[in-house]
Amino acid sequence: MKLKIDGELYEGFTIETYSDLPMLINGKEEYYLAKSTEAAGKVVRERWIDMQQNDKAEFRCLIGDERLIQWACDEYDSFGIGSFDEFLDAVENVPNEELASYDSEECEVTEADEEAIEELGFTPTVAYRHN
Repeated sequence: MKLKIDGELYEGFTIETYSDLPMLINGKEEYYLAKSTEAAGKVVRERWIDMQQNDKAEFRCLIGDERLIQWACDEYDSFGIGSFDEFLDAVENVPNEELASYDSEECEVTEADEEAIEELGFTPTVAYRHN
């Protein structure tokens, strides 16, 4: 399999599909792969919805009591966000903030061979370095 991410050719990697986005694993480097920025954004949005519905303790820890109280009182937080729905819209627009834990940057995938496309089930156009 071959993929070119930000001009660097990757070969001999594995693809893990245990997460909501497939991940290229190449030795010490790991990249989430997505069909588009919009597709990655939808995944991030769904992660937050899932956490809010199924792991309230973690959700509360990450969002913070102060922000939750502000939203409940129809107030805006320090980012100008006034509700969980507005928060979801915001995080969906910047998936790199959550997915690219290495440098918070979205990378461009410019080449993918047929084997990689078949393994992924789509043609990736973006990647996010995870480590």
